Amino acid sequence: MKLFKVKSTHFAQRGSHEAIDEFIVANNDREVFKYLDKKHSWKEIMDEDIEYDPEGENSYRNAYNSIYAQKGDYERDLSDLYYGATIYGWEEVELKDDSVIALMVINGLAKVISGGE
Repeated sequence: MKLFKVKSTHFAQRGSHEAIDEFIVANNDREVFKYLDKKHSWKEIMDEDIEYDPEGENSYRNAYNSIYAQKGDYERDLSDLYYGATIYGWEEVELKDDSVIALMVINGLAKVISGGE
């Protein structure tokens, strides 16, 4: 099991705000990707922000592959920020001692996911 940090950045007309949303314990990046897709629905975000051609280079499959490869939806169009936009991403936390994961879970600081929950 690995510890991942889920990050968000909210962009608006007058500035931005970065935060750590949560810590997740998972086996790999794919589980984190599936968990975040279910929680934040990247398909809905793509429908709102970008026109996707189901067969072209901007297809959902290519968009999902891009999000997974970059560990977040960092290629979103941020030109129209009247209502703001929030970008989500994740990164693995490097630990010297795996007991940190157990302590974080026991104390409610990290959520264990399995199979993209």
